[in-house]
Amino acid sequence: MTTTAFRLGRVLLERQRAECCRVLAAVPPEAPTLCEGWRARDLAAHLDALCRDPLSWPGMAIPALRPGTRRRSAALVARLGYAGLVRRLRTRSPWMPLFGVDPIQGWRHHLGEWYVHTEDVRRANAQPSAAHDPDLAEALWQRVLAAAPIVRRHDPRGLILRHTDGRAATVLRRPDPVSITGEPGELMVHVYRGRAAQVAVKG
Repeated sequence: MTTTAFRLGRVLLERQRAECCRVLAAVPPEAPTLCEGWRARDLAAHLDALCRDPLSWPGMAIPALRPGTRRRSAALVARLGYAGLVRRLRTRSPWMPLFGVDPIQGWRHHLGEWYVHTEDVRRANAQPSAAHDPDLAEALWQRVLAAAPIVRRHDPRGLILRHTDGRAATVLRRPDPVSITGEPGELMVHVYRGRAAQVAVKG
């Protein structure tokens, strides 16, 4: 990866973090999100935990440990308050150490995490869409191609993602594939949430 790609990735990450915090600050802590069972305060605590609380990480992956993660999140919100938590997200580092070498790969995993959670809040609360950013769109296209085989690994059917510019990629090589066409940000939301995305589905 070039130094230019590293720097652009970090710029995009900082912009997306700022947008996520703006969206969070515009809703009350009890506002709904696209994450089932989560309110805005839960999502904000989750992002902060990814950045700053390694003791919460096991519960994000292992169901038996999730109660501990939830208790830590609740304690964080109680200590900082929702506004204080959003302020900390806005002013501290957006780096998520759990994602390992992602910074030297262009920050795309980080960017995808911040982007999807921004949309979780924005779309659940009918907030207006952000202005189109070609650099962000290209980074999200590269990210969704890497993320889809992991996020959708349990899908019984194949999956083809199609960019509106004509590019396409088969991300799950299985029988009877479904073809999904949309802008990269919409493809990200569809892959992660399976709803609330403006995409065309064929198959």
